[in-house]
Amino acid sequence: MNGSPGVRNMAFRKPGHRNTQRFMKRFGIRVTMPPTDPMRAPHLLGENWEHFYWFDTGDERDDAFRELSRRIEYYRNGDFPSQILSKVER
Repeated sequence: MNGSPGVRNMAFRKPGHRNTQRFMKRFGIRVTMPPTDPMRAPHLLGENWEHFYWFDTGDERDDAFRELSRRIEYYRNGDFPSQILSKVER
């Protein structure tokens, strides 16, 4: 993902660093699925699945939000990710 190193690099941080840094960041993006998404089935992700990305600043979060919201170039025409993105703060 170009332009949003916070999102792209989250999976590559050391586990200890990731856990401590995650709780210090204030601005986030909450990812959920629409109620009709088949991945919400109990034997898959479950109906309460959610994921968070956390950032130091609102600007970093807003850049990542735009990046996550864009159409992915390798999807087929008419295909879109089945996700609901919302901005959160703590």
